[in-house]
Amino acid sequence: MKKWLMLGAALMFASPSHSTSSVEVLGIEFPPYTTEYKADGGLAVQKLRQHIAMSDMRLSAVILPPNRIGKRLLVGNWCLSFYPPQDPNSSNVRKWVLSDEEIPLGFYRLRQESEFTWEQLSDLEGVSVALLSSYSKQGLNALFRSNKIEVQEVNSLQQGFDQLIKNRVD
Repeated sequence: MKKWLMLGAALMFASPSHSTSSVEVLGIEFPPYTTEYKADGGLAVQKLRQHIAMSDMRLSAVILPPNRIGKRLLVGNWCLSFYPPQDPNSSNVRKWVLSDEEIPLGFYRLRQESEFTWEQLSDLEGVSVALLSSYSKQGLNALFRSNKIEVQEVNSLQQGFDQLIKNRVD
């Protein structure tokens, strides 16, 4: 199954740091898109660096857990973020679409004797999945829930894999 991934950065115009030559972009550990384990910050950070508005900026990725980023967004301590703000429709927020390329959507699952296949999300009705937590209950979260897939929110990819290994999610 394929879904459109729109890598976006939200810009808070009230933040004073947008006028300097150095700017931080907030993100969660979500390789290969945002990661602290690559010098370039990941594919999404590379795309942001290529945006015309970033031509004179020195960009550094700050990778934090979802809840810490959420708190920074709530108090206004940010300029750019790959993590969505609580109110993405706020007049103080601007979304930049950095790419509209199609990427595959997949799941990790423990190896089992029987083959596991699915064609559409409705085939997964009744299963539980680990999903990175977010203030927004839209996007993938809403899509999964509308297809009767149980969502267990986690704070990191490692926490999601731990849930899988312990058979707490399918």
